[in-house]
This record gives sequence, C-alpha cells and structure tokens, in this order.
Amino acid sequence: MSRLNGIQNVIGRIQTIKARFKPPSARPTQTTKGMPFDMQLKKAMGMQNAGPMGQMGGPDSLMALVNKMGPNQFGSGTGTNERIAQVGQLWDGKEFKPGQTKRCADFVSTVIEKSGAAPPGFQREINCLRLQKYGRKIERKDLKPGDIVYFGNTYMAGDYTHVGIYTGNNKFVHRPTAAKPVRTDDLSGYYSNKFCGARRLNG
Repeated sequence: MSRLNGIQNVIGRIQTIKARFKPPSARPTQTTKGMPFDMQLKKAMGMQNAGPMGQMGGPDSLMALVNKMGPNQFGSGTGTNERIAQVGQLWDGKEFKPGQTKRCADFVSTVIEKSGAAPPGFQREINCLRLQKYGRKIERKDLKPGDIVYFGNTYMAGDYTHVGIYTGNNKFVHRPTAAKPVRTDDLSGYYSNKFCGARRLNG
C-alpha cells in the first residue's frame, strides 16, 4: 500500500470513529474529496480552524496525527519495523520540527519514538555513532523498510557521520542538512559509496 493510500485510510478511520459519537443531525455532510491534503488531515482531526501546516511544530502538524492515533495507526497487521518507515515518510518534504537540533540522528530518533518502535532503554540520540548501538546489524542485501541505514565520510571524515531510515525499493528518508527539509533519496550514486552499515531495531 502506498504512503498516500495508508494515510487516506487513517483519515477515513478517524472520520468513521468521530461520526459514531455524534447524533445524526450533527454528522458532517462535507466530504474531503478534492480537498488539499493538509485540509483533509485537519478535518479528520477536528481542526478545521487550525493554522497552516507548513511547520512541524504546531498542534496541527502531521505528527499530531501520529500522536493522536498512537503506534497502531497503520493497522494491527503492520510490523513495528514497518511503522518506523511509514512514520518517517510522513515527514518527506517537510521541515523537521523547529526547536530541535535538526540533526539527522535527532530526526531518526524522533521517528523511532513516535512510531512506538523504540527498544527497551532507548534514548533520543543526536549523534550517529551513539544511535548505532541500538538494534542488530543487517547486511545491505537484507534491508527491509524501517531498517536504520548509516553512512560515513559525508559531512566529516569517519564512519557513522549520517543516518536515515530505509523505506524500500532502494530508497531511504533522512534529514540531509539543517538547511533542507526531510527528503527521500536513492541508495545509489553518492549514498551508495558512503553506505557503511545498517541496523534493525525489531524483528
């Protein structure tokens, strides 16, 4: 299921649940079909009057949806590792939450926490080297969505200088620099040559 289809399903679930707890006369008649994506999210969450969703720090952010629905928002059949990838993809094209370090490891740590996939004893890390102590080592040929991928010799010399989340089809989502939004890149070319390992937190 594509990321958009998955989130559309979440929106539908929210609307169905909310409708059950309202008297028939109060049920909304307006549909979300044709609405901009951010407005669909706001309507589903009862935040039609909220401000713009351009930043990740406000109450009407994409992560408010994750927090409201909880770690099982993508369905009981979705594995813990897959949830890491799906929550990470919610940020694709968005600025990382203001007020945080905007480092790549901080972004990955946030996704791990918000997806409900943090292993016992997990602590938010802003350093790639410290983050890689969690989980077990995975060979590149065995990568699955939600695996944490590491790169070396990117912004400085050495291993574990950058980190992202593998999302499948040879792609990963990451916070490339403090000056750019979260984005999805291909594990080929520049990043293929910088790849230095991967770890799986669950499974």
